[in-house]
Amino acid sequence: MGITIVPQLSDNFAYLVADDGSKECAVVDCAEAGKVVAEVKRLGLKLVAVLTTHWHPDHSGGNEDIVR
Repeated sequence: MGITIVPQLSDNFAYLVADDGSKECAVVDCAEAGKVVAEVKRLGLKLVAVLTTHWHPDHSGGNEDIVR
């Protein structure tokens, strides 16, 4: 399992939690979908889940865009 930190906004982070074998990953607390998608592509991963710790926009603001 690997964890990649993805900077979000000016002072937050999203986290990609990836299975090394399957290359599937989940994102935790996506505020900016574009940055997360770019990192998923760069790492050659397949995003299969979106996890959110709470509803504040700095933790959930990118969820709708990531699902698209």
